[in-house]
Amino acid sequence: MFFPAEEDAHEFYKRYAKEAGFGIRWDRTKKTIRKISCSLAGKWQYFKPGETRKRNKFSKKTGCKAYMKLKEVENEDREYDGKVMVENIRLLHNHPLAKTPTVTNQMECHKHKDETVMELLDELNTSNVPINCTINMLSEMHGEEQNVPLTARDIGNRKAGKTWEENADDIGKLIEFFRYCHEQNPQFYWDVDCDKDGYIKNMFWSHASMQGDYADFGANDAMTFDTTYKTNTYEMPLAMFVGSNHHNQNAIFGCALLRHETIDAFRWLFGTFKRCMGGKTPRCILTDEDPSMKVTIPEMFPGIVHRLCRWHVVNKVQTKLNELYELHKELKDVFNSTINHPLIPTKFESAWAEMLSRFKLQDDPTLRSLYNIRERWVKAFFKHKYCGRMTSTQRSESTNMMVKNNFVNHTTVLHKFAKQMLKVIQRRRAAEAAEEYGGMCRTDESGWGFVDQLRRVYTRRVFEQVQRTVTSATRYRIDDDPVGRKNHYLVSHTRRTNKISWGQHQFKVCADIECQKFTCECRTWEHTGLFCEHLIRAFMQAQVESIPGSYILRRYTRNARMELPFDRHDERLVGPDGTTQKYRQTTLLVVAMAIVRAGSMSRPAYDKAMKDLKILRGHIENLPADIGHSQGETSTITSRQGWEQTYSSQATDGMCTEEFHDENIHTTTVNGIMESRAPHIINMVNRAPPPKAKTKGRRVDEGEKRTLGARGPKKCNRACKLCGIANGHNRGTCPENPKNKDRIAKLNQGSRKRGRPKGSGKSTVAGNKNKVCRSLDEDLHVRRVSENYSEEEYSVGDEENATTTDEDSE
Repeated sequence: MFFPAEEDAHEFYKRYAKEAGFGIRWDRTKKTIRKISCSLAGKWQYFKPGETRKRNKFSKKTGCKAYMKLKEVENEDREYDGKVMVENIRLLHNHPLAKTPTVTNQMECHKHKDETVMELLDELNTSNVPINCTINMLSEMHGEEQNVPLTARDIGNRKAGKTWEENADDIGKLIEFFRYCHEQNPQFYWDVDCDKDGYIKNMFWSHASMQGDYADFGANDAMTFDTTYKTNTYEMPLAMFVGSNHHNQNAIFGCALLRHETIDAFRWLFGTFKRCMGGKTPRCILTDEDPSMKVTIPEMFPGIVHRLCRWHVVNKVQTKLNELYELHKELKDVFNSTINHPLIPTKFESAWAEMLSRFKLQDDPTLRSLYNIRERWVKAFFKHKYCGRMTSTQRSESTNMMVKNNFVNHTTVLHKFAKQMLKVIQRRRAAEAAEEYGGMCRTDESGWGFVDQLRRVYTRRVFEQVQRTVTSATRYRIDDDPVGRKNHYLVSHTRRTNKISWGQHQFKVCADIECQKFTCECRTWEHTGLFCEHLIRAFMQAQVESIPGSYILRRYTRNARMELPFDRHDERLVGPDGTTQKYRQTTLLVVAMAIVRAGSMSRPAYDKAMKDLKILRGHIENLPADIGHSQGETSTITSRQGWEQTYSSQATDGMCTEEFHDENIHTTTVNGIMESRAPHIINMVNRAPPPKAKTKGRRVDEGEKRTLGARGPKKCNRACKLCGIANGHNRGTCPENPKNKDRIAKLNQGSRKRGRPKGSGKSTVAGNKNKVCRSLDEDLHVRRVSENYSEEEYSVGDEENATTTDEDSE
């Protein structure tokens, strides 16, 4: 047989081998002769001379003699059309052949790695699609799973290889992505804090849409701030400024990654956030009991309401409280009522003293520790201050959980982390659009004029809260205040209780229609911006038809968003003809899928479709794009100073109008791209990966014995199935288990190490050598950085600045 080229002969023999059930490979190469042998050809020696093998590695080689030898034709005056001929062939094998296509697909030579399929796999891996879901999709594309030319291991190897490739030059790719975001919208802001060696220590960024949300729902409003761990490969805590929009959904104002949670780090972060937002500060911020935040927030945000998360405060001593609840059956209800119901601080003081006296807990250290910080977390001390219906950092924690579960993990590098955060913002935009579209539905009108007014003004989510309040208001009775003036009432619940002193409290309400004055003793409107049940009941009694506009906050209305001088869109995906990229993709996808369905029905159609599509792809990829930011475009106000001035002039509805100017903020040009960063700082950033962060953890006492499983005191109420002793362990962590003796000994000696144990990998000797070299380099780098910064950042004198623990130092 004759073939035009060697590749054609190899393709012919490979198709024959796939039908027969064996694999092939190139065996020998000469100038004029090439040999294609069976993949099981050759011999394999179990032990090499002088080698001591630690694990058994087998081979499939059987010394098979099947082959096909090709020879190049030298006669130019031949009558046949061909340059390569089959000189000799051996068809007999000394091993059984594969009987099914499923087994044949496991052979490397029969795995068809089409370029289009590989690109699809890369997109699925980027979207964190599980491998089993990818296999199911490929099975549907190829008819059944045995026709899929790839295995699960191939997909996993492809994903690992692409991950290794993406992780290279992490910092350089991060800066390039930030430049791309700034090119798409000049309002994008980012900043980094580097150590003296140029390694990134802290970083902050905020997209234009985030800044727009802050202008609408963050400035002079309430927000939460919290940190979380295990979101990136450097173990840098993720810090996010989170608030709520007019649909009662989470809104992200800015993101940051910190190496160490120290006073200097938070001082830099809050200062950068303040510069990014034009000096506009929130009215209230909720955090946990971090001692560094306690010092930094009043310094960077003077006059702000710094409130501690109630859940964090109570959860820290929840174990001790549960012990008290078991001793005193009614203590739990009284404790929750004490921290929730009192209206003013003096009533809280009397209620707390009454609780201690009733259960004789005056000397309890747990309750004393909660009482000492009462002014920072008890609701009674914040009744007269606006907190936006926030009592905990739940919004930050729920956002962090969404990010960790759906977008990033502990292996995510920095540049991919920033890209995934942009997807998070886009996901939140889609959820907001869905709620806005759903809120267009019209509901039935009620019999109260003020309720119909709020239905037209408020968003659907906020009005649902109003409806629940109106329903709850019907359970209250109202009487005229005998000692008060006209339009003053006393509102109380119809089912009052005598168990607590304030259970029979009558709330004083004023609903003066003529003076347009509406107040309540509970101060719910001042605290949340929404009306309480007592005022709603007074509105019903006074037959209020409409509520003045001063009592309707703009942040809860359908028109909550302001007109800002900059574009809110993070990416410009509209062409000069007005068509969007989404419209073009949708239209092209319909035609492309029709070609795919028709081309898969026959071999000629498949060959024709593949040929024409490859030619078409080569042509259209060379055409210039017209979607994206144009360097010639100019916005209405491109400088940040101009945005601050316009933003201050448009600030309404009680928004803060404090002017803010910083000499360090100026627009420069780096590589032809407008940057709101100084060029010398960008050039000082070291492109090498930064060292891993030393996150805070539970402080380990010096005399504490290290054991397997969870640390801390154990209840010891269950017996181990292995030794039968109730000593706070189970079968997996039992000290009598021979497998755990060495592990417990290492823990007690303080020699615990993270990572995979030595010798467990499947890499080659050269790969192991490279890993050892990389680990030594990282170890030396971490030691050098730790020595340089141990005195500056970690050697602090007071307890509020001490953010590292003995466990972290280890």
